[in-house]
Amino acid sequence: MTRIEDRLRSALTEAADARTVDVPLMRAELDERLARPRHRSRLLVAAAAAVLLVGGGLVAVQVLRDDSPADSASSGEVDDEFSCPFTEHVDLSGGQDEFLPDLVGRTPAEVAREYDAARWEFVVDGDTARLRLGNEDGTLGSDTRYRRHDGEWHMTTSEACSNGTSVTPGSDPLRLGLHGNRAKPAPEFGADKEPVLVDDRPVYAGSGLVTDHRSLYVAPCGAGLCFATSSQDAIGDRMPMTGRVEILGTMCWFFVPDTLVGRASPYALLVAWDPSGQTTEFTASGPGGTYDGVALTDPSWDGSKVWLALVPTPPAEVKLLARLYDHEGFRPAGPLVDQSHAPVRCD
Repeated sequence: MTRIEDRLRSALTEAADARTVDVPLMRAELDERLARPRHRSRLLVAAAAAVLLVGGGLVAVQVLRDDSPADSASSGEVDDEFSCPFTEHVDLSGGQDEFLPDLVGRTPAEVAREYDAARWEFVVDGDTARLRLGNEDGTLGSDTRYRRHDGEWHMTTSEACSNGTSVTPGSDPLRLGLHGNRAKPAPEFGADKEPVLVDDRPVYAGSGLVTDHRSLYVAPCGAGLCFATSSQDAIGDRMPMTGRVEILGTMCWFFVPDTLVGRASPYALLVAWDPSGQTTEFTASGPGGTYDGVALTDPSWDGSKVWLALVPTPPAEVKLLARLYDHEGFRPAGPLVDQSHAPVRCD
């Protein structure tokens, strides 16, 4: 060792001995930071490290962000907990490829860009890590955990928002209509009856992120009642009608997340048809209570109208009681026009 190196080592040792570390103060400052509101603005460089005292030991936590100005998934923080009504565990076995946030050979920023995440956060804790993908407002869409092996991050578990809808907090998810977006253009039903908007709401992608919204329309179509999304989504269904006042059944597919296969619907739409337009009330009763329906019509429908009631999907084989009334007409048998008492079928 040279004399210069020896002097440098002695100087560093003296400086270290003279420095006092106030551990209680560091802990108090950390507690204060953790107690601040979660949606605070943070300025981060590409990698920032914090040291926490846990049980007398030190745990290094690394938060990584891409510092590229062109990367749209690099600003703001992501919530630590889910606020969506339903989550599901993602199949990481290779049985699906809708959402696989694999970091082998890829960076967190590349994964975030692939799934159109507005925000992302990658937190390293020793040989484990978590990648959180978030929406523009900071709400958590998915939380994937990793373990380091041979220098690569391998997925262990992943959880993502699924089912239900991400309507604005405080907005009733059972309310039909608009939920934060302008409705997409109506589809072409190929008939002379104008379609009427039933509902428009955000939908979850397989990543758990809110990347799109879907509009549902309804119109009479010959001897049936047609439901369809806008031409941009091109999903539809037809319910046959007999031409009389009747409860037609249930429709569920619109309220399933972006990928329909293998997903259970949290809501069921009960449908009734009135060609004369004289009925005045439609209700649906189940385990959660009684729900009032809404009537939709258009001048091109020649006075007919459709009744719709959105209800939580009950457990399998649990029956819902749907009733259609005409309180203003004179009927010897009373105001009840039609009723159905049957399990919800969302096949």
